[in-house]
Amino acid sequence: MEPVVVLKNFSCRYRKKKDPVISDLSLEIQPNSIVQLSGINGSGKSTLLHVLADIIPTNLDFTADQISITGSTCIVFQDPSLQLLTFSVKEEIAMKLGFKRVKRTTRQKHVNEILSEFGIEKLKDKDPHQISSGEQQLVVILSNIIEQSSIILLDEPFTYLDQHNIEILIEYLLELKSQGYTIIIASHLSLGDDLIDQYVELPNSIKFEDDLPKLSWKPDTGSSNYKIDGKIGYKDPIAQIAYDFAAHGIYMVKGPNGSGKTCLLLSLAKMIEMGDGDLEMPEDSIFIPQRVSYFFTEATVRQELGALEIPAKLQPYLDYSPFQLSVGLQKLLAIYIGLSNFTVCLIDEPFQSLDQAAIKFILDLLIEFKWSKLIVFSSNRDLSRLGLEIPIITLGVN
Repeated sequence: MEPVVVLKNFSCRYRKKKDPVISDLSLEIQPNSIVQLSGINGSGKSTLLHVLADIIPTNLDFTADQISITGSTCIVFQDPSLQLLTFSVKEEIAMKLGFKRVKRTTRQKHVNEILSEFGIEKLKDKDPHQISSGEQQLVVILSNIIEQSSIILLDEPFTYLDQHNIEILIEYLLELKSQGYTIIIASHLSLGDDLIDQYVELPNSIKFEDDLPKLSWKPDTGSSNYKIDGKIGYKDPIAQIAYDFAAHGIYMVKGPNGSGKTCLLLSLAKMIEMGDGDLEMPEDSIFIPQRVSYFFTEATVRQELGALEIPAKLQPYLDYSPFQLSVGLQKLLAIYIGLSNFTVCLIDEPFQSLDQAAIKFILDLLIEFKWSKLIVFSSNRDLSRLGLEIPIITLGVN
């Protein structure tokens, strides 16, 4: 069987960067297979997917003895909000079928079937710009998969999904494979041989062998300096919450997609108004979003850091624009700046899109600052492997 993707001695480098992103990569990908691209933050996973999709950045130079792609491709970017084009979920999923002149009644039938399969019928008439990041990611993936391109390129497709939706998506990808599709996934997760047929480790990757530090903290009995007591939500209430916080320490908010984790952090940051209730939080707070590219205002990493001590992890990137960094490195930079400068740090999904070395960097920061800051972070994943022993606020449980 002839491969559908062939690369021979592929190398690429962004202009104004000294070192190549990818050096001398050769690979062949067979049809009807699921392939995982793995590598450290900044190793070129997203760049490679963009090249395969023929979406080549204007500042990227590359050379190769051969680049051969047989079949049509579609790509789902790491940030789902970049691909939202309509004002209802049903229109978003049906849109690409419309491009192919599929009849409206047939489009509606396909949309209803796929919404039902994933258990998200309740989102049908909602504006995709106003649902949770996890729900956005699922909608964008479904709207691209329904296009029926023969090669599906997924950049960190599980980043914003809770465990339930990860499992549903994995089953769906296996079904697509059985129908003849080829799927290429860039992911930091260990996806396992039940899903993955071929692993591609990018050449600049290194193995991380250090043990992760243990993050533990508990408030003193009776210590309560700040509190929230009321309804949280955007237009409509999502959840009712009552919780007390110590002046310094670390708390985790967990729950499934759409349970109100981000909404709670925004409420604590006083960036959205609560319903009836009380909120007592200091003004010196910062909300660090999942999409941290919105966080940056300066031309270089060095300027973003200002007078802060420069971590070794960021030293090689000081003269880069923050917008040239990988999503994982952007997250490290934003979290470091936030923890260094503010009394209260509200961090939305700090461990998403990170390799093991980056996770250790974040854990070290949290351990360092937990005695001098109030830190509240969210997660839609089971983080038991990190050995966390901290107070947990659970949303979305009846």
